[in-house]
Parts: sequence; C-alpha cells; structure tokens
Amino acid sequence: SLEFDGVNDFVDLGDASTYFHYSVGDFDNHGVTVAAWVYLEASSSTAGYPILSIGRENNKFYGWRCHVNPQDKIQMDFYGENGEGGGFGQTGNHRKSAISTPTLQTITGTSGLNEWHMMAWQFSGSNHTSWSMYVDGEQVANSTSGNADAVLTYSGDSFIGRLGKTNLATEKYLEGAVSNLGIWNTNLTPSAIKSIYNDGNPLNYQTSSFKYIET
Repeated sequence: SLEFDGVNDFVDLGDASTYFHYSVGDFDNHGVTVAAWVYLEASSSTAGYPILSIGRENNKFYGWRCHVNPQDKIQMDFYGENGEGGGFGQTGNHRKSAISTPTLQTITGTSGLNEWHMMAWQFSGSNHTSWSMYVDGEQVANSTSGNADAVLTYSGDSFIGRLGKTNLATEKYLEGAVSNLGIWNTNLTPSAIKSIYNDGNPLNYQTSSFKYIET
C-alpha cells in the first residue's frame, strides 16, 4: 500500500492524467467505476480525505473526484462550468455530487479509522442521480446535491491522496493509506464489486475471476 502523511504526500499520475479525462459522453456510454482499499488515520473534521482527483489542479472547481468528506461520508463529484458557457467558480452551481446518507461510522459499525475498508464509486452516466457508492462490497444509500446542469471540465493533473489546488493554503492531503486502487471504464455490477471485496481479501484485478470478469 501507499502511505500518506496528510501534509504533503501524494501520487501525481503524470502522463496518465489525461487518459482519465473522460468526456460526458464517455460517462453516459460506458460509465466509470473506481475501487480502492482505504485506511484512514486521522479525524476528518476539517479536511476530509481526498482519494482520487482527476483533472483538478486549479483554485476553481474542475474535474471529477472520489473522497470521504469532512462529515465522514463517502462522496463523488463532477466539477466545471455552471451550465454551458456559465463560467467557473467554487459554489454549488459549479458541481454535482452524490453523498452517502450514513456516515462511515454508521456504515462500518466502528470509528471507521485505523482499519482497512474497500470503497467503490460508480459514475453510471453524467447524471448524478444515477451514481452509487459501496463500502466493503455493499451499496450505501446516498443523496445528491449541486447543479444538475454543471458541465464537467478539466484543468491540470490528476492525483491520488491530494485534492488538487494550486493554492497550497487550501490544499488538502490524505492522512492514511491506499491500496489496490483500480479504475474501470465500465459500470461494474454489484456482484462484481462484492467479488472485488472478496470477504476482506484484496484481489489482483488483472488475474482474479469469481464474479469479477471485467478488465
């Protein structure tokens, strides 16, 4: 696994960044699923936990990301223009989000900290009402917020363990660890996600089978 100190540790995906700059049409045509084993070490009362940020290196809202928010809820977002030609900013008009209704503590029945959990985020299209999230192989209830007309737009690189902002005073980093992070340009079935969880034993995504057959 990769360990992050919550101060300045992160992985820059570099040349791979633009590969994950999926268009709105890509999300609508085949969907995108992200899964990762995550170990959170500190309270998220102020910063939250950025897991994966794609095309989001700017003081305004850009790109898409998967994270645990400051309220200890699983969250996924699109960022960009406030509608076609609506300009960029940092308000709810420039994003659309899906957020788990229960907290990580409620979902796991523990503090959710200092222990490994498998999380998955599924972008089943560009409409955030279709998105879903999973913890330890089980889907969790969610609600949506933001602007359904926000247009996904990219700026800059992509990161594991970093929010992605040029203003370092407001930058956020993960305190904890990440292992077995995978990105699929398809909608994994619930049974596939449960198989990836594998009763708590991480799989090698490229060689394992069971009900998990996607590549």
